[in-house]
Amino acid sequence: MFAHPLGPSSGTVAKQIQLKSTGYSLPQLAIIERESIPMLAEAGIIRALDEVIEREPSLKKGGMLECAYKAGSYDGKLYGLPVNVNPYVLIYNPELLSRLGISGPPTKWPDFIEIAHLVGSGGGSSEGIRLWTLSTRSMAPIFHLLCYQRGVNLLGAGKNPESASDLSGILRFIQLLRQTDSLLSPHFKFWDPNFIGITSGKVLFQLDNAAMLAQLLKQESVPMQIVPPPSDTLPAQTLLASSQVFVIPTASVDIGPTVTFLEHFFSRVQYSRFAEEFLFVAPFKRDASLEDAVSNTSLYPRLVSASHNAGVLPLERHAATRLAGIARIVDQLDAGLVSHDTALERIVDEARKNYVEPAASPSPSVRAAWAEGTRRLLKNETSGFRMAPIEIVAARNEHEAFQLVLCGEREMDGLRISLLPFTARDGTAHELSVTTYLETDTPISKPVVAHQPGMYPNILLPQSVFRVQPGELARIWIDLFVPSRVPPGELSSELIVDNDGTMVARLSLRLIVLPLQLPRRPSFSAAIGLDYESIAEYYGLNKESETRNKLVDSFYWFMAEHRLSPFQPPVSLGSPEASAYLADERVVACRIPFHPDDPRFTRALTRARGGGWLPKMFSYFIDEPTYHQYDAVIQLGERIHSLTESPKFLVTCFPDEPLVGSVDIWCIHVRLLPEGIPNSFLERERYAHRIRERLESGDTVWWYTAGAVKPFPTLHIEDDPNAFRILPWLQQLCGIDGLLHWESANWRQSLDDPFVPHFGNGEGVLVYPGDRRPLPSVRLELLRDGLEDAEYLTILRESIKETQRKLEAQWLGDAASLRIGELCRRLISDEALRIHAGESLLLTPHFTREPGAIERVRAEVAEEIQQLEHKPLALVLTEPQERQYTDARHARIYGAAEPHCKVEVNGHRIVADRRGKFSFELPLTRGANVICVNLELGKHRKSIFRRIETF
Repeated sequence: MFAHPLGPSSGTVAKQIQLKSTGYSLPQLAIIERESIPMLAEAGIIRALDEVIEREPSLKKGGMLECAYKAGSYDGKLYGLPVNVNPYVLIYNPELLSRLGISGPPTKWPDFIEIAHLVGSGGGSSEGIRLWTLSTRSMAPIFHLLCYQRGVNLLGAGKNPESASDLSGILRFIQLLRQTDSLLSPHFKFWDPNFIGITSGKVLFQLDNAAMLAQLLKQESVPMQIVPPPSDTLPAQTLLASSQVFVIPTASVDIGPTVTFLEHFFSRVQYSRFAEEFLFVAPFKRDASLEDAVSNTSLYPRLVSASHNAGVLPLERHAATRLAGIARIVDQLDAGLVSHDTALERIVDEARKNYVEPAASPSPSVRAAWAEGTRRLLKNETSGFRMAPIEIVAARNEHEAFQLVLCGEREMDGLRISLLPFTARDGTAHELSVTTYLETDTPISKPVVAHQPGMYPNILLPQSVFRVQPGELARIWIDLFVPSRVPPGELSSELIVDNDGTMVARLSLRLIVLPLQLPRRPSFSAAIGLDYESIAEYYGLNKESETRNKLVDSFYWFMAEHRLSPFQPPVSLGSPEASAYLADERVVACRIPFHPDDPRFTRALTRARGGGWLPKMFSYFIDEPTYHQYDAVIQLGERIHSLTESPKFLVTCFPDEPLVGSVDIWCIHVRLLPEGIPNSFLERERYAHRIRERLESGDTVWWYTAGAVKPFPTLHIEDDPNAFRILPWLQQLCGIDGLLHWESANWRQSLDDPFVPHFGNGEGVLVYPGDRRPLPSVRLELLRDGLEDAEYLTILRESIKETQRKLEAQWLGDAASLRIGELCRRLISDEALRIHAGESLLLTPHFTREPGAIERVRAEVAEEIQQLEHKPLALVLTEPQERQYTDARHARIYGAAEPHCKVEVNGHRIVADRRGKFSFELPLTRGANVICVNLELGKHRKSIFRRIETF
C-alpha cells in the first residue's frame, strides 16, 4: 500500500496530494491537518468515508465520539478519521478548593468569577497563600471557547452586526477575568510541569489542551483533576485541539488494505502506547479491546468524560489563517496593548477582510492555474501552466512576479482577485504589497526576432476586475513586494477568485522569504533615457504647467523604483531642485549631455560637486564614433580630464587603442560593435579579446542594447521573456560594470504600430502612457527582476570575499569571480560552452530560453550564500571549472577550510595543511562527474557539490 502514514507538517502532505492529483500517483492513505479537508474535498481529491466506515466492524459512525466525527467532517459528510481526540479541558486542585470551602470545580463562568474573587481577596486562606487560579499562555483559547459556547460565528462577524455585539461582551468578559487579579499575569510564560513547579503547587485552575496538561496529572505532589471547562449555555462542551486526520484519496479503487490498516491503527496494539503516555483519546468509544487496554489508567476515563460531548468550531475555509489573526488581537487586548474598542474593531475588520461566502465547491465555469514570469503565455495558449500551490521565492526588499491564468467555458465578468494575509508557521501575519495587472497584447505585423507575426503580451494595465471568455486565457500579472520588515521563513496564503461575492477559484500560495535583503541602492549602474518632452506632448501638457511637472516626476521615480536611473532628472542639472533627485540612493547614474564648453555643463558640474553626487555623473554626448571622429573624442577626453574633479567620460564605442586614456567608460554594444565604422561583425573573437584586455587592465566597461537581433538578447516585444531578464546575468558573467539603454518612452511614433525601421518592435518603449500615470511593460518588469538577480550575485561575491578573508586564503585569487562565472554559465547552452570555452563575451547570444531556468539558478545562488555562512567555513574550486566542457582526464579539487577541519572528496580523506589549504586530484570519466566535498569540524558538518562535464 502506497501511503503517507506519518504526521503532517504545516499542510505539506495535503499540498503534495493536491499536486499529485494533476497527473502523478496519489497515495492510498494520508494523514493531513483537518484544516486542509475543505480544500481537498471541494477539489474532489479525497472521498467521503461515511459508507466506508459503516461497512467495517470497528469503524462505525455510531462508535465515534461526536466531537471526533465533527472534526473530520465537511459539508455534512465525513472525510477524515481523526488520529486522536485531544480536547481543551479544565484541571483543578481539589485540595485547594476544599481548603477554600468550595465543594467542587465551577461548571459555569459566573461560578469561576466568584471563586476567582474569593481567591484574590485571600478569603478562606488563613496562611495568606497567593493562589494562581488560571494558567494560560494566551487568553485566545478562552475567547474561542466562549465564542463557540455562545454561538458566535467568528468568521461571519464582519457581516453580522449581532455577532459584533456578542463579540464585545465576550471581550469585556475576557478583561474581567484578568481584572480579578488572581489570574497569572500575561507576561509570564510558564506552562505544563514547569508552571506547577515554579508555583510550588499553588495552582487552583489551569485551562489548556489535554495533551499538554497530561504530564501535570502525573505529579503525585499535586493531585490535579480534570473536568470540562465552564459553560453558561452548553454544559460539558469543549474545543478539540487535535488536527490530524486520516484521508483516502479518490484514486484509491481497492480500499481494502487501507481499511485494514486503519482498523489496526485504532486497535489495542497501536493505541495502548498512546494511552500509556496519557497523550491521546481514541475517537472510537466502543472498542472493547481498547477499553481493556487502558482500564487501569486514571486519566483515560476522565479524558473520555471531558470529550464525550465535545464540540468544535465550524470547519470553514481559511479558518486557521483567520483565527490566528484574531487570536493575536485578543492577546494584545489582554496585555493592555490595545483598548477594548480597538480590539473589537480589528477583530471585525479581520473577519470582514477575509470573509468568503460559503460555497459547496468552486464553480466549474472558471479554471485557474499559474506560470512563472519568464513563460510567455499567448491568449490561446494550451500548455505551460502549473497547478497549485503557487510557489514563490524572494528576498526582502524584492519584487517577484508570477502569472495567474484564468479560463472559462462561458463568458464571465466581474472577477476579482484577492490574497489572504500571508501567515508564518507561528501564526503571525504579514502584510505584503500586491499589485495585479491585466496583460494586454500588442500586434506584431513585422516580426524581427520572432518567427511569425501575431499578438504578443506587452503592456500591463493595473486592474482589480477581470473577465474570462471562452477559448481565451485571461492572463493576470501579479507583482509581490516583500518589505524588509518581514522575517525570513515560509509564509502561506491563498489566492481567491470571486464573482459577486461567490468564490469561483482558489489556489494556495507558498512564499519562501530568504534570509537576504536586497539593498535599496543598486549595486551597479543601469542608466536609461526618459523623454520628458515626448511624455508631455502625448498628454498635451504645457511645459510650465504644474500638472506636467508632477506627471514627468512620477515617471522619473517609477523608473528609479525599477532600479533604472533616468539619464537626467526632470529639472535643470544646475538648479537647486536637482538635489531632491540626485541625492536619492536609488539614483546611481546621471548623464551630463552638454559639451564641456557649454555653460550648462559648468553649472551642472558645480552643482554636483557641492551636492556630493559627482561620482554618479558621466558625460555622454558622442555616440558610436567613426574613425573620422577619433580626434574629437581624444580632444574632448583631454578637455574633461583637465577639469578639477571631472565626471567620467562615456563613449559608446569599441575600446580601440588610439582612444585608450581618453575614455573613462567604454560603452560597447551587446553585439560587440567593431572599431571605426560599425557595420562588420566578422572578427568577434578579436573584438572580445580586446575588450577583455581593457577589463583586465581595470578599465570600466558598460554595454548597451539598440536594434540588436537574435540570437543576442534584446528588449523587443516579441523576443523570448528570458531575454529581458538575462542581461544582468550576462553582465556578471562577462565582467561588465553597467547597462545603458537609449530610451524608455519613445512615444513620438505611433504606439499602435510598435515597428521602428532598422531597429525592431518596441525599440525605445519600455513604459506606456496610462491615466496620468506610467504603465509598465512585461519587458520592464522582467528587466527589474534581472537587476534584482544581479544583487543576489553581488551579495554572493561579497560573501565569498569575506569568507576568503576569514580563511586568509588570498592565494586562491579572485575566487568570487570564478564561482560567479560558473553559476552564470548554467544559463548558457552546452553547445556554446564547447565551442567558446573560456571566452565569456562570445557566449552572450547563447543564453537559455527555457522558462523558469533563471529562477532556478537564482535559487541556487541564494542557497550558496546561506551555505557560506554555515560552519565549517570553506571555499572549494575546481580545475577545470564547472560548466566548462573539457577533454581533461583529471580534475584538481582545491580550496581552503578552517584549520583542523577534516576534508573528504568523494570518500577520499585529504590532509589539509595548518592553514586549511587542501588539494586533491581526481580522475574524470566521460560525461558528468559529480564531486562531493565533505567537511567536518567538531560538531559542524557541511557538504559542497561540484559538477564537471567532459566530452
